[in-house]
Amino acid sequence: QETDPPSAASAPARHVVALCEAPDEVASRLRTQMPQARIVQLESGSVDQGERFADHAAQLLSLLKEEVTSHSGPTVLQTVLPLEDTLAEGLAGLLRCARLEHRDLACQAIALDPVRPDLAGLLARDHDIRYSPDQRLVRVWREIEADVQALAVPWKPKGVYLVTGGAGGVGLHVAADIAAKAPGATVWLIGRSARSAALDEPL
Repeated sequence: QETDPPSAASAPARHVVALCEAPDEVASRLRTQMPQARIVQLESGSVDQGERFADHAAQLLSLLKEEVTSHSGPTVLQTVLPLEDTLAEGLAGLLRCARLEHRDLACQAIALDPVRPDLAGLLARDHDIRYSPDQRLVRVWREIEADVQALAVPWKPKGVYLVTGGAGGVGLHVAADIAAKAPGATVWLIGRSARSAALDEPL
């Protein structure tokens, strides 16, 4: 939805800006305009769009790990994405996962033309922002009414399903739905943690 930029907020303890495929002069200008921030460039030498995305995702993941392990306290990590690169939107999903897992890490994706001279002033604090030539759009959730009867059950009787992160709340909910709607289905739950006694009751 279209919104106005928020008012200025107090600066975080640490501020990192990752520029995806931005020219060197843009990075240099930002370092001058935002001396308190760490400016990082995500780059790729490949001409293939998929390979470029993989390179950017690997670099962004490495940056996230570095910030989480090397620094303590609140950190804002903003990633500036090319406006017309649809695959780059996948990096926004990586940022959303990171901010759910790390409470002190505020991650933000901003899609715009990185050569804009007012880039430093546009780095506001909404989570996912897209700047078109005449609009400022912020991604939001909006509840809609759905016809439950019209929704097809995706689970097949006697099917075999693997649920990753199955010990969590969402994983158990999915497993329970499969068991209730797909007679004879086999459901495997896997996760990073060892099975706990608290998991025995829902199983």
